[in-house]
Amino acid sequence: MLFQTSAIAQNHASLRDQLQDWLIPRKRQHQMRVAQTIQVNGHYRHLNEPVKNGDLISLTYDELVHRTYVPETPHLNIRYEDDDLLIVDKTAGMKTHPNQPGETGTLMNLIWLLFQRLSPTGLIWQPAAY
Repeated sequence: MLFQTSAIAQNHASLRDQLQDWLIPRKRQHQMRVAQTIQVNGHYRHLNEPVKNGDLISLTYDELVHRTYVPETPHLNIRYEDDDLLIVDKTAGMKTHPNQPGETGTLMNLIWLLFQRLSPTGLIWQPAAY
């Protein structure tokens, strides 16, 4: 399903800066850039081009694809765990999450079963590196 929305530019920064001000995720910006579905005043513009106050920015995008993860038996060093938080050691070079459907060997695959146990009603996950 396609969605379309329009808004008026609020600053003189680049189109990319305006989209970031509106909290449009970078992945979504990339998808719209590749599909050339970002228009300013009815014409496609590159993300680095400037926008002016009053420019009409139109965005057309597909609905988000909900990813499913292939659960794997976790062999992780769990540093801390409670009802709200899980801290694990991530192996150097291991991807944090799959980039393709069915991809395995990532941290998300390894902790998927743990998250289902920790959060049976919904998943809220924010990877962090320190």
